[in-house]
Amino acid sequence: MNEREQSAVKPQTPPEWRTFKGVTAPCWIWCSLTSGGHLYASGDRSTWAAGEPRRVVRTWIKHSVRYAELDDGHHLRVGGVATRAWIATS
Repeated sequence: MNEREQSAVKPQTPPEWRTFKGVTAPCWIWCSLTSGGHLYASGDRSTWAAGEPRRVVRTWIKHSVRYAELDDGHHLRVGGVATRAWIATS
């Protein structure tokens, strides 16, 4: 998928404030950039899905930490298994 096709794909459902439990990839997670340019999952419930939706193609847990691989190849450390984020399932 080229960059134009990738940018044309958007979530079909609104995001929910939830954990990844029961969510299967592919799905969407809202992310923001730090001032240093590092990507992180938007984890503030009061900001209603701040940042941009990013497509998740795979998730896994290693040493009690949830990770997500994005469609552009980036790996995102989401947090502990009970960490909530803005997630859309389709």
